[in-house]
Amino acid sequence: MRKRGLRKAGSTDFLSSVIIFILLNVLFFSVMFAFVYISGSKARIYEQAYSKQIALILDGAKPGTNITLDLSKIYEVARKEKRFERMIILDSENNVVEVRLQNSGEGYRTKYFSSANIKILENRYEEKLNIYIN
Repeated sequence: MRKRGLRKAGSTDFLSSVIIFILLNVLFFSVMFAFVYISGSKARIYEQAYSKQIALILDGAKPGTNITLDLSKIYEVARKEKRFERMIILDSENNVVEVRLQNSGEGYRTKYFSSANIKILENRYEEKLNIYIN
């Protein structure tokens, strides 16, 4: 009687399917980790948080108000991202505040509802943002 066992062709099929399975898993998890790293960077979080906070301040402020915000954390993140241009942009035509801390990408935009005349001045040396509402 002949012993029945695995044939060579069957063992190579199994081995190649295991290798393909492992490679696909490695590829999937590397893409997932890259996505989490990019979306979880400090710059994205600070863009979103400061854009929303500034919009809320603008909505709640009354005419004749002067507001000074400390932006030291934003400047710290911007230095790491090597961004030295305007970081806070006020679009008074569309009532939008945009915060950009990265050179690549659009930044984060938040709409505000106040119709007052708003002027924003960034003081880079003191790392402050002055908001004047008329």
